[in-house]
Amino acid sequence: MTDFLNTVRERVVIYDGAMGTSIQKYQLSLDDYWGNEGCSEILVLSRPDVIKEIHASYLQVGADVIETNTFGGTRIVLGEYNLQADVRKINIAAVKLAREAAQAFSTPTRPRFVAGSIGPSTKLPSLGHISYDDMAAAFREQASALIEGGVDILLVETCQDILQAKIAVAAVADAMKAAGKRLPVTVQVTLEATGTMLLGTEIGAALTALEPFDVDVIGMNCATGPHEMNDAVRYLGHNSTKHVSVLPNAGLPQNEGGHAVYKLTPQELADYHKRFIEEYGVRIVGGCCGTTPDHIRAVVEACSNLKPLARDLKPTAAASSAYSSIPLDLDPKPLIVAEEMNTTTRVEHFRNLVRSENYDEILALAKKLVNEGSHMLDLCCAIVGEDEKGYMSHVLEKIATRVPAPVLVDSTEADVIEEGLKRIPGKAIINSINLEDGEKRTSKVLPMAKRYGAAVIALTIDEQGMALTAEKKIAI
Repeated sequence: MTDFLNTVRERVVIYDGAMGTSIQKYQLSLDDYWGNEGCSEILVLSRPDVIKEIHASYLQVGADVIETNTFGGTRIVLGEYNLQADVRKINIAAVKLAREAAQAFSTPTRPRFVAGSIGPSTKLPSLGHISYDDMAAAFREQASALIEGGVDILLVETCQDILQAKIAVAAVADAMKAAGKRLPVTVQVTLEATGTMLLGTEIGAALTALEPFDVDVIGMNCATGPHEMNDAVRYLGHNSTKHVSVLPNAGLPQNEGGHAVYKLTPQELADYHKRFIEEYGVRIVGGCCGTTPDHIRAVVEACSNLKPLARDLKPTAAASSAYSSIPLDLDPKPLIVAEEMNTTTRVEHFRNLVRSENYDEILALAKKLVNEGSHMLDLCCAIVGEDEKGYMSHVLEKIATRVPAPVLVDSTEADVIEEGLKRIPGKAIINSINLEDGEKRTSKVLPMAKRYGAAVIALTIDEQGMALTAEKKIAI
């Protein structure tokens, strides 16, 4: 961990380019894929010579980091080829090939690193394609194999759904804890040509959701070229407290004869990266789809000795929805939190909607509150003797990706809070904790806040009751 992060702190670090683009140049047959057409991960077993040669081609031109050929290495993706039983075997084999190539080019003064690639899978948890727990288990299994194989970095990349990114980061943390190792973690989101992630998440909302996690690098890769990425890269450079990475495609793909063709030249990519480094403080650059060893050679020649713009930023207190981020210290004030979606108030309207499972009307209410000026929505589904956890899950399933306001998960029950946090793509707020029963509640809730990247409202109440003076409030 120390070697890679020390290198990042000392100088610009350059990743490799596209794996898929390089594989296509070999014009492999179906037999090379052992009959698994489209499953490039199987090539680490069926054609290791090809994969190792591709790794070497990037190292030869000066890349500092090569990515394992494991983009689709979860059981979710491999299961589509009936290869789910081979997750560990494929991932470890991929690390072995990358490690052998990296060691052949490493020197005491210029080490080469292996990043374990963890792609987004083919499921979008925010849309209910897969549960939080099932996706976490798949990412944890892959990360564990990559760690066992001996990667230097864990790279969660090409994230199209911010909830998927959060799940992957939490699963990676679980895998490292189980292995007794702490490796550098990078998480990279993908913005479409529209300027948002696939489901509409703005870069500010993505950053707010990811900053609370123990990751070392937050960046972007894929989907577009560096020109389209510029504004988002600038945002990360001006706002992220983590190191920033940028691995663009070689421009937007052009359809020529049914094939994706990338037109960005090596020098153009190098020029953009030079700007990202000197103007925005980016310290990690490289390439994604369509980039070749020639692209990476140009980046190495233009960027290796550049001095990144100095960045010294403090985190911004904020919450986010699936779409946008809201700072807690609004200007102008105040920050308005709607409490009409609370079953414990005297007003029975929302309680009746929850009881009748009228989720369309609940969604209409949520949209109405936002349209009337509420910045956030407090959600409480507690009804004595009824299924609070089920209600919370169903309400969030309906509103979490349809309302632009962040959600406060309001419950006294730890399992209800956890269920809510698993459903929310952005950065939620837990409402609330106190010391009324000593640390009984905080010992359950605070680890959840850490795991799911949530903020917490802490009330100044202890075993003696509500604090009435400033001194007592500060003491609590």
